[in-house]
Amino acid sequence: MPAMRKSTTSAMEARYAVQLGSQIRELRKARDWTQKRLASLVHVSEGQISKYEAGANSPQPHTLARLAHAFGLPVDAVLPEVPDAPLDAVENELRGQIRRLIALSRREKETAAGLLRAFLGLRDLLLAPAAEAPGGGGEP
Repeated sequence: MPAMRKSTTSAMEARYAVQLGSQIRELRKARDWTQKRLASLVHVSEGQISKYEAGANSPQPHTLARLAHAFGLPVDAVLPEVPDAPLDAVENELRGQIRRLIALSRREKETAAGLLRAFLGLRDLLLAPAAEAPGGGGEP
């Protein structure tokens, strides 16, 4: 049994390394950086960045912190999601879109945040109880 457990753990670790590598690649490309540029910012070799992005290696915690700093993000924004429960297709899509938003420039993030505020504000208005309407239960 222990061999099977190790095999399952290794497979999960390998999937996580690939997801982390994909996240690093997406964040790097969103900034139009080369692997060489990111490597110089993080103080590792270009080959090491390539291995991270391919999922062949996973960065050590201190390197992960330097990656996050280079991207201007908290460490948890660099890590791939590991959901506690399975997500439906719409939740999965939303999480993917949020990850893409995180990789945007500051100006693009401000624009996206404004659009989200407008959407949610309109939704709140449409769903608000009719307390202010005549006879709607407002104060006398």
